[in-house]
Amino acid sequence: MSAADRDEMHRLAMQLGAEFSGNFTTATTHLIANAVGSAKYDVARVNQRHIVTTEWLHACARACALVPVGPFLLPVFAGVCATTTGAAFRLPARRAELHALLERHGARVSGTLDASVTHLISDGTDSAKLRAVHTSAEFARVLVVSEEWAHACMREGHWLPEGPFAPADGPDGRAQRRDAPRAAVAPARLDRPQPPACAQRPAPSFALPARAQAQHAPRRI
Repeated sequence: MSAADRDEMHRLAMQLGAEFSGNFTTATTHLIANAVGSAKYDVARVNQRHIVTTEWLHACARACALVPVGPFLLPVFAGVCATTTGAAFRLPARRAELHALLERHGARVSGTLDASVTHLISDGTDSAKLRAVHTSAEFARVLVVSEEWAHACMREGHWLPEGPFAPADGPDGRAQRRDAPRAAVAPARLDRPQPPACAQRPAPSFALPARAQAQHAPRRI
């Protein structure tokens, strides 16, 4: 999220009479984000806080009141760009079905492995894409996961850490980025984990993900 977007979210939150924090604390009821997988996202997920898009705050400002979060929940794969590889995905129908599911839940799907790809969904069999991710510094930040990762995220209704979903036949731990392993430390559970409810807290507190923390495990609450 850009500095200008953060400033705008801060202004709107203040306009609504809400507390606003750059940190995720026990008082935080909503996380405003534009992509999954950040440290704050993981803490919000574990502590059952609402994770919403920036449009929710704009909708609240237009209504001069808190509006239901349902239509504004952050999609499961927001910010994800995925590509597939392996023998299982050579079948056009199988590949098309998975691509449609990913796109329906907010992902962008690429037919090629390029700089925009964040996740390589592999069945573990050897392929040019898999070799490129394993050997090229250009793709060092691409996460290699099994198809089950995508289905597990969709079942749970939110992003899940990639670590447990390495392809069965792939190298151990390759579902973690080489330079910035994600979810190496379990996200902290806050002292008073309660499902957020606007009716219970008339002045909610918002947190925005900091770009500097976006690719690291939670270190500070």
